[in-house]
Amino acid sequence: KAMFDPTHYSALVGAGGLQETHYHVALHVDYPTASMTEHETTYGNYARQTVIETATGWTIAGEEPKAGVTELEIRFPRCDSGMQTLRHFSLGLRGGDAILSRGAINPPITIDTTGFPVLTLALPNDGDPM
Repeated sequence: KAMFDPTHYSALVGAGGLQETHYHVALHVDYPTASMTEHETTYGNYARQTVIETATGWTIAGEEPKAGVTELEIRFPRCDSGMQTLRHFSLGLRGGDAILSRGAINPPITIDTTGFPVLTLALPNDGDPM
């Protein structure tokens, strides 16, 4: 399970609340400090995943947002080569590498070619994006 770092989450909240915003979630083998590419996993077939925040709640790309959601289960592509231990995640605007929030994955996720990582992300404010 992973949680937003409260010191970085404030960067996501604007003066009038959030509009529909698309974010990328990245997985890391060590703590990223400068950009989403720092310590980002390199397992074969890996791709960042998109989550969306709307006025009614958070969701994973391709699913309908639900109000009051307190966790997102984010499924990443199957590992087809390599083995790594994923210890951190980061969140940034889709199409960029600037980190808006980051946090530890506890317990860490060890992946190899027998499976795919699933990140359960606890949302801030009990799932209320406002």
